[in-house]
Amino acid sequence: LRKYDIPTSVIRDFVATCGSSSGTTYDVTGTSAQIGYVHQVIVDPIAQSDLFFSDNENHRLLKTTSTGYVTLVAGSSQGYTDHATASSAKFNEPGAIARQVSSGDLFVFDRENFRLRKVAGGNGAGA
Repeated sequence: LRKYDIPTSVIRDFVATCGSSSGTTYDVTGTSAQIGYVHQVIVDPIAQSDLFFSDNENHRLLKTTSTGYVTLVAGSSQGYTDHATASSAKFNEPGAIARQVSSGDLFVFDRENFRLRKVAGGNGAGA
């Protein structure tokens, strides 16, 4: 992911090295994070400085703070589980994501499982 700094007109690497199909590295800052294929990025409508994004290739939902710290929101591997903790939930190519402001819930379209999934509170509480 790259960041455009409007005042300086500079584009720089902000977070993550893309193209890692061998797994996702998170709980790190900046370009130390490794992700596969980013399907969608959204600005968190609650925090407004954080970004949520789906790693389609490694079947995970991730979040980065304004400082570039990347954390796992939900997902563990390819597949399907329902009513699981967020860290043990399985997705099959998570795609479009949205966050409901009133509840904080995060919704993700689980593309190859043909389901709309919910992560309670959007903070890894359950998927």
